[in-house]
Amino acid sequence: MQSIVAFAAPPQQAVELVELAATAVDAFVRCDGCEGARFLRCLDEPERYLLITTWARVGDYRRAMSSPEVKLASYPLLLRCLDEPSAFAEVLRAEPGGPVQRHGTDLAEPDRTGPPSPY
Repeated sequence: MQSIVAFAAPPQQAVELVELAATAVDAFVRCDGCEGARFLRCLDEPERYLLITTWARVGDYRRAMSSPEVKLASYPLLLRCLDEPSAFAEVLRAEPGGPVQRHGTDLAEPDRTGPPSPY
């Protein structure tokens, strides 16, 4: 499971944003189930950034985001995030020279026993 959080910052705020990200990344990688964290700057639009964290399971991510240590460390950064979806489960993966692999998620399937949606 990956969390991908987008940010936008003008050049005069870039150094501060990167420092806030360093504090948050350090807190994330100390959590159980965190498989890594990266903070990236967009090459095409240098004022855009992404915080990408990878988690073994959705529950690990949710427990980390609920912990007081992570809240204190990441809150100043996450206040600046863009309002976009951020949690993604891997569906397909391929490595060079290998086959495309399909993955399920650790989320429950939607309940389809009710009446059909009018939409």
